[in-house]
Amino acid sequence: MSQLLPLTLRGSLFAFVSLCLLSVLAALSVFIYLKAERLMDEVLDYTTRFRTTAAVEELAHSLEQE
Repeated sequence: MSQLLPLTLRGSLFAFVSLCLLSVLAALSVFIYLKAERLMDEVLDYTTRFRTTAAVEELAHSLEQE
């Protein structure tokens, strides 16, 4: 049977700090991912509206000339 390493205060503190850092990094990663996704949706929406408006204005201008 294998013997486990003794649990020391230093080892416990290192494990606790490591787990806390990993959980904070995971939460920040999720937050940044969701924020970037929302920003990308807003930019795509704005771009689509801008191009649609430009196409409508160009169509109206060409119809007005004819």
